[in-house]
Amino acid sequence: MRHTFLFDSAIWVVHGEYTYSGHKPAKVEGEAVITHLEKKWMKESTIKILGSNPLEIIDACTINPLGGKETLTDWTSRNSVFGNMTGKYMVDGKRIISIYHSDDEEFTGTEYFFYVNKDLYRNLCVLFKKEARYSSWSLEIKKV
Repeated sequence: MRHTFLFDSAIWVVHGEYTYSGHKPAKVEGEAVITHLEKKWMKESTIKILGSNPLEIIDACTINPLGGKETLTDWTSRNSVFGNMTGKYMVDGKRIISIYHSDDEEFTGTEYFFYVNKDLYRNLCVLFKKEARYSSWSLEIKKV
């Protein structure tokens, strides 16, 4: 098994469910574009939360490339809702795990990408604001 999400330049479509603290779950759709440049990987994503309180989240993430047998790397992003974020990706078998925080440390989170096959991942995430759960999501990520 070889990871393809993040590890290959590609376009991925996203579908799933987003839950904002105190609200009913809402459908999600979007896209992630992975681009490999000489000294960095880029993940540019747009997620649309549908329903009675629609929201569009745009994220531009720069990832330090993983090479050889490396399993841990750093990333930074600019997020249209949560501001600047800093985190780590760790590869663990069929999982890519991320932990992160906003620069002001108001938000922290954990995200899991589960390899299903070379064209499909399942994604689970929880985001905290201070000590309370702020939101969570469950997504399916398919390579175009």
